[in-house]
Amino acid sequence: MQIDIRPLRFGWALTRAALVLVPFAYFGLLFAVAVHEVIGHGLMSLAVGGEFLGFQLDFDGMGYALIPLATGTETWQQILVLSGGVVATSILGACLLSCAYVFRRRPWVSLPMVVVSFDLLLEGIPYVFWNALKPVPPGDIGMILTMTDSIWLRVVLIALGGALMVAVVWGLTALFYVILESWLSDGRGLRGKARVLLLAMLGVVPAMSWFVFDWNQLTPGIGATPNIVGALLHVLAAASLLWISPRVLQLRSDRGAGLAAIVGWSLAAVSIAATAMWFRDGVVFFDSP
Repeated sequence: MQIDIRPLRFGWALTRAALVLVPFAYFGLLFAVAVHEVIGHGLMSLAVGGEFLGFQLDFDGMGYALIPLATGTETWQQILVLSGGVVATSILGACLLSCAYVFRRRPWVSLPMVVVSFDLLLEGIPYVFWNALKPVPPGDIGMILTMTDSIWLRVVLIALGGALMVAVVWGLTALFYVILESWLSDGRGLRGKARVLLLAMLGVVPAMSWFVFDWNQLTPGIGATPNIVGALLHVLAAASLLWISPRVLQLRSDRGAGLAAIVGWSLAAVSIAATAMWFRDGVVFFDSP
């Protein structure tokens, strides 16, 4: 059975959800770039015999790692270091999304996981697609394709990156929708204006997040195409759920919103403060000889 929800109650419920989840979204942005630079590039550089001297992060999700490789480093070692960033964020994002699915009946455990996995997965996978489509430095994928000069590798990365980007956007949107709908409706489903409004928000709000980052920093000359395409994917994914209705969940517990809000705002505050005081100017562990 589907239900309508009184506008005042529905509006307050959406506001409450936003207050809990917005800080996780921004924390996830900074966390994703930290994983990319520190775990992906930095630790992989150490693993192949290079150095990891430090890193820098910025508020828009841009960053870099100081990872000079030893003279004579093999091409395959350079490829491992360059690909480490997108591999690290993609693997961690997939793991977090899997955990969100496991805990999907506990909304205030699963929804923050979905939000942070969104940042992780869409930090790496679209990077593969767009930088393979326009393979230019300083993007990691562009540098790999320049080194290998392989048309087949480029085709594979474009096809795989594009397919995964579409699948991840739709999957994240669908999971987020079914968990939030189940919470809003007490497991009975939404209909009418409430359902349309929820889907509109799940299309428009993530779409806007694509315009935070300037892709020309990674792929010079690409313009706003990645931002526009990414935004359209979210809108189309949400629109498709008007006709494809995932099964509503019977929640085990709807408690924990207050604790989730405290955790989210604390993580956001700490990460913003650390970025402002240290990471934005760059953290150097050792001076390069």
